[in-house]
Amino acid sequence: MMDDAVANAGNDEMAKAMSGMMEGMMPTLEKVENVSCDTTEGDNTYLCTADVTQTIGGKSRTDSGTFKVNDVNGTWVLTQ
Repeated sequence: MMDDAVANAGNDEMAKAMSGMMEGMMPTLEKVENVSCDTTEGDNTYLCTADVTQTIGGKSRTDSGTFKVNDVNGTWVLTQ
C-alpha cells in the first residue's frame, strides 16, 4: 500500500509539472488594437481586421488578422 501511495504522489507531481509546462505554451491575449469593420454579406454581418498582441512562452508578438462577426439580437458572434 505504501508503494502505491509513493507511486501516486510521483504521478501527481508529474501531472503538475506537465500542467505548468503546457500552461507556459498557451498564448495569453495581451491586447487588440486598430479594429476596423465593414459590412459584408448583409445588414448584420461585418468583416473586420485587427492587430492582436499575444504572449507565448514569454515572447510577445503582434499579428494582423481578419475575422467575421454577426450581430445576433444585439450579441456579437464570431463566425468563420
